[in-house]
Amino acid sequence: MKNGRIFAFRFGTYLTCLDAKTGRVLWRKTRDNAPALFETLGAYLPRQSWQTNWRTTAYLKCSDRALYFAGPQIEKLLAVSTEDGRILWQHPYDNFQLVIRPDGLYAISGPWGINVSKKFDPLTGEVLSELPTGRRACTRPTGTSDSILFRAMGGSIRFDVASARPRWVSPMRPPCHDGVTVANGLLYWWPFACDCQLTLNGLTCVGPAGDFDFSPGAIESQRLEKGARNLTKVASLPESPADWPTFRANNQRTTTTPVVVPKTGRLLWRTKPSAPASPRPTAPVAVGGLVLLAGSDGVVRALDADTGREQWRALTGGEIRIPPTIWKGRALVGSGDGWVYAFEAATGRLLWRFRAAPTERKIPVYGKLLSTWPAASGVLVEDATAYVAAGLVNYDGTYVYALDPATGNVQWCNDTSGHLDPEAKTGVSVQGHLLLYQDKLFLAGGNAVSPAVYDIRDGRCLNGSAPLARCESSSPRGWELFLAGHRVIACGDPFYSPPDVTVYDHTVTKKMLHASTGQRDIVWLDNSKLLCYEPLDKDTLSRCVTDEKTPRHITQAWGQFKVSEKPLWQHDCPGSIAVAVARNAVVAADASQITALELRRGRRLWSQTLPSAPVPWGMAIDRMGRVILTLVDGQVLCIGKRLEEVANAKAGHNRTSRSCF
Repeated sequence: MKNGRIFAFRFGTYLTCLDAKTGRVLWRKTRDNAPALFETLGAYLPRQSWQTNWRTTAYLKCSDRALYFAGPQIEKLLAVSTEDGRILWQHPYDNFQLVIRPDGLYAISGPWGINVSKKFDPLTGEVLSELPTGRRACTRPTGTSDSILFRAMGGSIRFDVASARPRWVSPMRPPCHDGVTVANGLLYWWPFACDCQLTLNGLTCVGPAGDFDFSPGAIESQRLEKGARNLTKVASLPESPADWPTFRANNQRTTTTPVVVPKTGRLLWRTKPSAPASPRPTAPVAVGGLVLLAGSDGVVRALDADTGREQWRALTGGEIRIPPTIWKGRALVGSGDGWVYAFEAATGRLLWRFRAAPTERKIPVYGKLLSTWPAASGVLVEDATAYVAAGLVNYDGTYVYALDPATGNVQWCNDTSGHLDPEAKTGVSVQGHLLLYQDKLFLAGGNAVSPAVYDIRDGRCLNGSAPLARCESSSPRGWELFLAGHRVIACGDPFYSPPDVTVYDHTVTKKMLHASTGQRDIVWLDNSKLLCYEPLDKDTLSRCVTDEKTPRHITQAWGQFKVSEKPLWQHDCPGSIAVAVARNAVVAADASQITALELRRGRRLWSQTLPSAPVPWGMAIDRMGRVILTLVDGQVLCIGKRLEEVANAKAGHNRTSRSCF
């Protein structure tokens, strides 16, 4: 309907124009009086697929002066006059989706790569320009006053009309039958059936940034708050190389510890969830007789490692996804409220907090109120420098910091990596944890750039921006990072997907943890298998995980694991969730049980049934060889030997001076 007229069409029968007020027929075309029109239109095509789009597509659209036929039911693009129904022009390509604008008719081609999109003169069909873009597949394009929005290879395209350039909105994709909805001055991405290599799933609402300053500067006087007058006077906490002070034990996240796991294990203590809907805990850390963890309620907790009794708790203003890191008596944690906190590890006293978010701003995220820039990467401490990243999606900006862990003072800040492509505002998102290797800081960065790589000396981002201009997903979007040889790979679930939403991208389950004790190397593959080797060469490992050729819309975390060496032993552990490698054993937990295997031969030492599944990587081994587990229902378990048994075992070890190997 346009300008007081109603246009109606039925394949092979009629095309008519009615007066909208009276219903009077203004003109009517049939096979009898317009055979050329119906011959040109052709028969109804029952095409329906992701390549050609779905038949719910509107195949007839109109401007003031022309009717346009295009869609899966039509084998061409056809323009007809609104005045009398005569054919104006046609184009043979049969997979355009149309957006009518005052400056031209925009025809977005698809699927991606088969044909270029075009801008036509609306009345003559002259090609005014060829557009360097196209839709990935089935999503309808929708238009705003300055843009056209449609699906990309991964995520969405915002085609900027003024510059005639596609801008990548990588975290989410529009649903097939609706496209991006433009309403209320906002953009809405609705839930969709497919996963399609995305960072965010569900309903997402985006508003204008206006004149927001994405690089406001990390001014300590505005960002840093001190909870203690003397930041150097901190209660001592006995720390040892045998502790588990950070997520997955160390800054390379290899889950290794030099301690000995007991040959028999029993349940020593177990906490109970405080309510039916208990907060989801983080993985645990264990230092100096304390077990520390945090959770989706924003609370940091310290438990006595001997008894499980709570020693203290401290509050933050948002959910916590990565556990605290313990450094010289301090517990450092990044919170979903956008702040980094330093607590006295022995008491829970707040020492300082630093706002990593550029400003105070909260939004609802899957039922929780979070900062637009959660400090969700966790805190990694190396050589008296604490690293943390804050952000959610790249277009809102990403903020990576090096802080003094004792004072919270800023050593450097990178506030540009979220916009490696500054025009499209596309780059690194904060979509997982940090890892350190060879003076480089790695961050799980979402589906556009992952892992992101930073020089720890000055924070410079080492990733290039050129791939972003192609608007194609080229990075595994998982929240987990693994060091394999000399290469860091990203795998696992998206960081911000609801846990009950299944994703099918094979990078979710295609993982490889490599851990070395010096005398044995353990490789954990695809959540399902443990392999034990004589020490493997790192260069060989790096070659084993090189990329294979895959279709462009599929991103592979790494290739096939192929080494010439035969494993000393292997163990099937389907569905495993967490793995830890001790001096004498490998411990693996799945949804129902935890098992300890002798490192040398792979023989089962002990196993325990679990009341519920562990959280991902929800395992730590403390200095006494006790295994600490955090479970999805909020419980914490401790499995090992009692203190007197440990003391006796130590005495026997000293008498015999026998090695664990």
